Amino acid sequence: MTKFSITKERLKSEDIKFLKNKKALYISDFRAISESMNYKIPAMWKYENLFPWILNNQNVVVNEDSNNLNYLNKNNLISIPKNDDSRKSIFERIESKISKGTLYLVVAVPHPQADLLAQKYNLKLNYNYLDFLIKNDKFKQKELLEKLTPKWFKIKSQKEIDFLLIEGHEGFIKRRQGSGGFTVFNILEIRNSKNFQMLFKNNPLDWYFEDCVDGKPCSVQCVKEKKDIFIFGFSEQQIINGHYFVGSKILPIDGIDENLFQTLKECLNKLSPLLDDYEGFFGIDFIINNKNNLQILEANIRMTAATIPTLITNDLEYNGALFMEDIRLNETKDNDLILTRYDNEVDFIRPLNI
Repeated sequence: MTKFSITKERLKSEDIKFLKNKKALYISDFRAISESMNYKIPAMWKYENLFPWILNNQNVVVNEDSNNLNYLNKNNLISIPKNDDSRKSIFERIESKISKGTLYLVVAVPHPQADLLAQKYNLKLNYNYLDFLIKNDKFKQKELLEKLTPKWFKIKSQKEIDFLLIEGHEGFIKRRQGSGGFTVFNILEIRNSKNFQMLFKNNPLDWYFEDCVDGKPCSVQCVKEKKDIFIFGFSEQQIINGHYFVGSKILPIDGIDENLFQTLKECLNKLSPLLDDYEGFFGIDFIINNKNNLQILEANIRMTAATIPTLITNDLEYNGALFMEDIRLNETKDNDLILTRYDNEVDFIRPLNI
């Protein structure tokens, strides 16, 4: 098991080396984290405009909605149309914009079309789609975490789900690869969920049951460079209906006490088979109970929804902040920083005194 150098440090964007590659094209597309890349999800367009918030004087791809945003730094923004079909990834729309000086493709989240683009133009890619699937396999993560994670088991048939319902077990059925709250189902709600029945029928061996754990849902934001892991952010997740992520209360990193820090270090070292050859952003989700003990739920080995809001909070030296997704523009305040915008819905950061 590889031992990493793990530190708590309130990093700023300027401290992260792979954000300073002048020969790279930076592209953000979150479509590969949805339960199916065949679904039309118009909100995915907004994530295409995230990268410029943490870059400075770099080449970065955005879409036309970026015209409504006031970025903190100056970059070479390469703007492309959104396309009529929201399923069409940004990697399928950027081909004509690739310059001869581009040697690297830096993606926020891997995608099969990014792999094809890098191959076609002989570009070095920071993270490919196959590695992404392997590293975000929750079965493997759970096995590595052992007692640090809640009790769980792989579901092998509908009969096991029926047994859980008959016995009145409390917990969640989750998909092996994960995709946020949209493939997390409360066991008590699945009888009436046509979406779950359809997804389960298509891939019945890609699911697991996890015991319910009481406490606050939290996460840490991390970055790995070679053998060094920096925990640069700590937040309390804003969750609705028990599993839908809608934002984060970004807390001072000093809130990670010694007990929490030691457990996180143990978690990260246990995950070393998945992290050893990885460089980039990732997040760890966990529950903290009223005795300040924690249970690790999962690792999202990719840029997460909280990555950029946390770095912006650090860059602006806010003591704390509230990050919220999909809020109507008329519900924001004058000092809110609008990160993304799609129609009349925005993602924003609001500074807080914590």
